[in-house]
Amino acid sequence: MNKNKKITVIGAIIIISLSMTSVSGFHTISQSISVIEQQKKNIENDLNDVNNNLIVVNGQISTINNEINHVVEYLNENISELEKLQSCKRYEMQDPTYSDIIKFLINDKTNEKSYDYDTFNCANYAQEVNNNAESQGIRCAYVEVNLSGGIPHACIAFNIIDKGIVYYEPQTDENVNLGIGKDYWADCVVISPGYYYESDPDNIVEGFTLYW
Repeated sequence: MNKNKKITVIGAIIIISLSMTSVSGFHTISQSISVIEQQKKNIENDLNDVNNNLIVVNGQISTINNEINHVVEYLNENISELEKLQSCKRYEMQDPTYSDIIKFLINDKTNEKSYDYDTFNCANYAQEVNNNAESQGIRCAYVEVNLSGGIPHACIAFNIIDKGIVYYEPQTDENVNLGIGKDYWADCVVISPGYYYESDPDNIVEGFTLYW
């Protein structure tokens, strides 16, 4: 074999070797890329799981915070009640004048709170206004109203010096002419001209009790 043929053969062998090396290297790189892509998908799935868990945990934290706030509010009310009992202020309550009540209701903001059947219903409104009044030395009654639908309602009352016992709806500060046999909202609550409450057979007053 002459020199030129040897060079040609050697060159071909080198080219083939390089080609095989390139193919092998490309295959290895492709495998690495596939592994990396799979790892990326796994990481993304893990991140999605973590985010979903965080959403659940945040919801649980929010619920716990709400429960804590309710407990704190309840404890504060009881502490306030205990302090009044210890200082004998409960026994120093005074029956107000009509002007006293008007001023009190204007300044009291309980009626601005949002109604919620489970967390802040009519009983809560009446209790809060009752407590607020007594904290100012104003004697106030919690009134339980028995309605025909079976679900009781709650309002408040004051023994006003110049008017006698007067009832108020704590959710709206509206005067109430409470009477048995009347529809509480449609007939008893005194509303502004131009407004009205619809009658409901479940809202007929069957009786009521005052707790001073």
